[in-house]
Amino acid sequence: MSPVRRLLPCLFPLAIALLAATTVLASGGATCDAGELDLPVDAAAAAFGTAASGLVDGTAAVFTAPARIGAGAPMGVAATYVSWMTGVSDSSVAIHKAGAGLGSLGLALRYFRSDLRYSSEDGRGFFGNEGGIFYYENLRVAAALSPDLASLLSPALSGLHAGVSGFVIKQDAAEMDTRYGYGINAQAEYRPDGALAVCAEGRNIGVLKGRPLPLGFAAGLEARIGGVRRSGGSSDRLAGAAEFRWSRQNGVGGSIAAEYSVEWEVLRSAIRAGWAVDTVKSASLFPTCGLAFRIANLSIEAGLVFQGDLGTAQVISLGWESRKEE
Repeated sequence: MSPVRRLLPCLFPLAIALLAATTVLASGGATCDAGELDLPVDAAAAAFGTAASGLVDGTAAVFTAPARIGAGAPMGVAATYVSWMTGVSDSSVAIHKAGAGLGSLGLALRYFRSDLRYSSEDGRGFFGNEGGIFYYENLRVAAALSPDLASLLSPALSGLHAGVSGFVIKQDAAEMDTRYGYGINAQAEYRPDGALAVCAEGRNIGVLKGRPLPLGFAAGLEARIGGVRRSGGSSDRLAGAAEFRWSRQNGVGGSIAAEYSVEWEVLRSAIRAGWAVDTVKSASLFPTCGLAFRIANLSIEAGLVFQGDLGTAQVISLGWESRKEE
């Protein structure tokens, strides 16, 4: 029996306790303002609770985890669509390519638009006003680079990876002039072996029409168990991550995430879950979750983000990746 399967009986009581705790917390109610309506950019981020960036790689890492864009397949492309409330349109595309001895480059584009009628049944607005149509549009283009540091570092630091993602923003909102901005997300990761990693990152370091973006910092640990191919041709792996974070918008917080995956020759399936908590109230304190399937070079991933009274967002990502040489 693999080490992962020996641990599974211990994980179910922990999952039940976690779900019960978040249900109690969520029952206390929460508020949400317009700054919290931005949803995860892909299904992996949605399933992991928008954090635990050590668990994502390839195209899923272009926006928020640039040190990880070269950790997956040599090349990949993905498209994501978010199904949420009527009047909200959210989609993105991303591509990454690794070059031998050079590092990895990623490009991504995201378009978010809302035309929400936000008056409630009693005629009052959700955000304390008379209600009406809330128009908001956000276009973000990002380019990420993760250089190959192996030739520059000593063997003792061969597990160090770094990356930076630069982006530009065009934003339109109701009764406001068009605003333009720019910024970077930077990340460093030290992975001495395949089992344990330490990472740190800075998020939204930039400005929007002269005003600072919601700056944030995060640091965390990631661990993997299993992954050894057995005689039958299959392998399973359990990965988990914990992260401490701070942002100007949400204050101090943290997150935990986990993924259990089973892989055969050309098939891979995974179940994911995450939970993020901040000192600023959000729409919901329920955990996030998701599934992923891959057949040969093609993959489909799904993530669920619970938004309390604002409904549930379903995030779907379709992707293609070149097979990584064994």
